[in-house]
Amino acid sequence: MLDYYIVVNGVRYPKFAYRFMSPFQKSVYKSNYKHIGLDSTHGTNRSKQELYTIIVRNPTSLSAVPVAFMLTNDHSHQPLAKWLSHIKENIGTPEYITTGDARAEYKAIRMAFGQSVTVHLCLWHVMKAWRNKLRSVICGTEERPAKELQEVAMSELRVNLFDAYLDRAQNRSLAFKSKWEHHHEGKLWKYF
Repeated sequence: MLDYYIVVNGVRYPKFAYRFMSPFQKSVYKSNYKHIGLDSTHGTNRSKQELYTIIVRNPTSLSAVPVAFMLTNDHSHQPLAKWLSHIKENIGTPEYITTGDARAEYKAIRMAFGQSVTVHLCLWHVMKAWRNKLRSVICGTEERPAKELQEVAMSELRVNLFDAYLDRAQNRSLAFKSKWEHHHEGKLWKYF
């Protein structure tokens, strides 16, 4: 357990971070730690505590296996960075970490592992960011409502996410660019 205080304007606030990893989970992690997933529960309880979970893929079943947990009431990067540093020192450094788009997670990963780890955003967060951007820059026309144009653009982007052939994906990206680069003063294309 990490038990500490944070001082804000001279007032001490108790913060905590409890870490959990069973011997079984540690053995699964040790044999599969090159690519891990890091996720957290944001705003899912009244006490505003967050549960962080590290998952790895079981090489036999290909399913996700939770291998470590941390429960904290501190929403900064500090307890997460300490936890990840502890894991690094005791087990090793992964090559890839897939995570959400929370700044605290990204900062903690960089503090614990430096630039030695490649950070990937999970597909759900990538698509959410794209959808939000499309809503903010694509407006409707007299012929087509905004929602319809946004869905057309989203479907064109989505196709490339799952294409295993780089040449075909690059051609689709060029087609997307030529179609959308001048839309709303180029704001959409500049985003990508």
